[in-house]
Amino acid sequence: MSLSYRGLFLALTALLVSACSTQIVVEQDPNAQLPGPGTYAWGPATDHIPGEENHRVNNDIIAAKVQNALDKGLAKRGYKPVDKSEAAWLVHYHAGIEQQQQLVTEPMYPAAPRVVCGPYACSSAYGWGYYGPPEAVTRTVTFHEGTLILDIHDAKTNKLVWRGTVSKDVNVNKALNEVVLQQAVDKLLTKLPATADAKK
Repeated sequence: MSLSYRGLFLALTALLVSACSTQIVVEQDPNAQLPGPGTYAWGPATDHIPGEENHRVNNDIIAAKVQNALDKGLAKRGYKPVDKSEAAWLVHYHAGIEQQQQLVTEPMYPAAPRVVCGPYACSSAYGWGYYGPPEAVTRTVTFHEGTLILDIHDAKTNKLVWRGTVSKDVNVNKALNEVVLQQAVDKLLTKLPATADAKK
């Protein structure tokens, strides 16, 4: 592979990897007194997200795994579950899976070399190397994107003070990988202000 092809291939690979990597978005009320005492209780969700009705995430087994991962992640940030009457924060989550499509452009190597030959060697007439300039093929890639949203409300006012969203492409033909889930949750919660008791 020529240097030109190698550079183009590496750039394309980086683009595809970034498109499939974990995406995190966090919104926080600038006036919220997080973390405060760091006590929380689970409360009901009041809204919904696209894909939340998907049976792959809308069942008791998955709900238990997701809540367990969130409880572990919150504990690492120093938050403690308590009775609702004692909680500073009310938390709930949304989980959804949606089918997505993305246009991907990939290099295609020419079948026939486009070269100029001199007395000592042959090379591309345009400096592309022996096989000539790359050609491109654009195709549509279909994948499934899983989204997990954690909402934190002020327990006294029920006002939303923090929302963290993590999205990642998922394989819907395999069971939920709890290790990958925990890694995604932990990565999301690094954006949540930690208490003084947070585990190092």
